[in-house]
Order: sequence, then structure tokens, then C-alpha cells
Amino acid sequence: MIGWAIVAGALFVLVLTLALCKVSAESSAAAVEYKPAMEETTIHPPEPTTEYAYMDAYLLAKIMQAEAGVDWPDWAVMCIGEVVLNRVASSDFPDTIHDVLHQVDPVQYEPVHTGAWESMEPDEDYIDLAQRLLDGERVLNNPDVVWQALFPQGDRTVLTYHDNVLGTTTYFCE
Repeated sequence: MIGWAIVAGALFVLVLTLALCKVSAESSAAAVEYKPAMEETTIHPPEPTTEYAYMDAYLLAKIMQAEAGVDWPDWAVMCIGEVVLNRVASSDFPDTIHDVLHQVDPVQYEPVHTGAWESMEPDEDYIDLAQRLLDGERVLNNPDVVWQALFPQGDRTVLTYHDNVLGTTTYFCE
């Protein structure tokens, strides 16, 4: 049984690596044009590509999918990932995506701590969004936004997103 789990895990990593390489090659070959879902939201073009581990893209995509509502637009999903990356860059939080997601004091990513995300595999769309963030694209474009929750926290709310399907509002705060 464990042997099959190892083979399945290795196969998944190989498929994910090939998919990420394909997406990376396609995005390098053609310019991508984005139109924000809200007029006041501006999506900033990516900085020059940075190197990152495929596991970073995988973990970032996984948490974005776990935290996003039912029918969130790409820009709102990217805000989730941007908060994670802002935390990694902040001296107030752990310095890796893995460690930020698994932080226990305070617990910020409930799906990680409840184990709900263990069986999740991120869709290709979420992996693409994660890659765009890791390549430098930003929506919030504010490194001080390190809080995301169903309630305001921190010093100031920078953006809110209301999920009409779930009836919840997510706050992105400094």
C-alpha cells in the first residue's frame, strides 16, 4: 500500500512539474492581457521572473483554492496568495510559504490546521494564479496587507470582497 502511495506521489509531482513547465513556456511565448473585475482594482504587470520551487507554487495554489469562495474572480483569489507572500516577506511572520501556512500562533489558515486541505489538489487555474504571483504580479500591490479574514483586523481594511453565493465578506487588511 505504501509503495503505491509513493509511486502515486512521484507521478503527481512529475505531472505537476510538466504542467508548470508547459504553463511557464506558454506564458513566456505570449503576452497575457488581464481586465480587472472591478474598475478600482488594478492588476500590476509582473516583475522579471524570479526563481521559486514548484512546491511553493503548489502550496500557494492549494491555499488559494482552499480559502477562496465558491465563485471568486481571479483578482480576488490572487489577493489571498498575495497576503501569504506579504507574510513571507514580513519580519513579523515565518519566512517560507510552508511555515506561514502552518503557523500556529495565531492560527491563520484554518483549512491547514483542521486537515481539510490534506486531500485537496489544486486545479490548474489556481496553479497558474500562484505562478503569476510568484513571478511578481500583484493586485493589492501593498506589502503591508498581511491579514485576510471574515472580519476586519490589523490597522486598516484595504479591500473587501463579498461572496454573493456564500453571503460572506472577506477583509484584506494592513
